[in-house]
Amino acid sequence: MNSAALEKSISIIVPTLNEEENVELLVSQITACAVPFREILFIDDHSTDATRDRIRSLAASHPIRLIEQDGAEPGLAAAIMLGARAARGEILLVMDADLSHPPDGIKDLLAPLLAGTADMVVGSRYVQ
Repeated sequence: MNSAALEKSISIIVPTLNEEENVELLVSQITACAVPFREILFIDDHSTDATRDRIRSLAASHPIRLIEQDGAEPGLAAAIMLGARAARGEILLVMDADLSHPPDGIKDLLAPLLAGTADMVVGSRYVQ
């Protein structure tokens, strides 16, 4: 898949809850990983800190969308499903906002999928 096609294909879904200290670093690390992506979707689950404001600020210079989970079912699983429904890419990548999923692993994680040798890939901090 060429770079232009790849960029249109990847949506990165990031559920957030009070992650104001992490979102800027996360976006910086995602953009530095040399994997073109279509969008980063932040699904915010009722944050009470400045998470939403920081995301809105980042959206001015990055392909970022903020989806506020207000009125929707709360929780991580609901946030991921909401993000999956809203995603515009063909490939969905879900990451934690707290950097427990290191963005520098995105390229290696997606390699089998993009090479056509896998239909699905899963990364876990619990697997070596």
